[in-house]
Amino acid sequence: MIPSTHDHIDNVSFSLILEATGSDVGLDFSTSQTPQALLEAFLNSTLAGQTNPLCYYISGNMSRATNACSISWTDITAALNGTPAGSPFRTDQFTLGASSGHADLPPGCCAVIALRADYGSELEHGVTVSMPSTDSAIDQGAPATHMGVERPRARSRGRLYFGPLENYASPSTNAGLLSSTFAADLATAVNGLIDTHNTVSANQFNVVNWSRRNASVAPYTHYFINEAFGYQRRRADVTETRVHNWVARV
Repeated sequence: MIPSTHDHIDNVSFSLILEATGSDVGLDFSTSQTPQALLEAFLNSTLAGQTNPLCYYISGNMSRATNACSISWTDITAALNGTPAGSPFRTDQFTLGASSGHADLPPGCCAVIALRADYGSELEHGVTVSMPSTDSAIDQGAPATHMGVERPRARSRGRLYFGPLENYASPSTNAGLLSSTFAADLATAVNGLIDTHNTVSANQFNVVNWSRRNASVAPYTHYFINEAFGYQRRRADVTETRVHNWVARV
């Protein structure tokens, strides 16, 4: 989680699933390269081929205070079907690196990162089967299951929204698009993120796609950076007080 320093701009968070793929039973948080170091480097380090680290493009309204950012770890081994996994078993703190110092884009502006695992023999559209209804549909009176067309490949895809951003992420022309420098830096970081880590060690691990429907995970093998900005707006935290002053028409 990256906290905001502004009352009207939300904190930022995103989720990644990591799987131990070496001989270690679980993730090793003490032997290099550690999972927490990988995630911090994804944001803060200038990787080979990058012009700037990703933190350089993140809004100046996101806190750069020492250890203000956190990574919470939850074990989903026994909850791959989406049942509650319980509270985090570990939390690490880190400091977000410096921004470019440019003006901010609107808070919801973000880059869209599409990810997918290997499709194998999966079809894009399958057969009509009985499938679980969404929680929101059930809340509105829908039955627990309904008939629908399976989409097996969709279960192998994921998406991340990266932001909020400074306008350094956008070119001086075609402002609705990512700058070529930012797009290239983001692609380099994502390519490194979904690589296999610690390949010669017992603590090898991968960033993986989690399919609750399949109750399984699979390493990401492909990615795509959308050249146009996306937009994400989260509901305000319930613990935050926002005061609005209504102005009477004159």
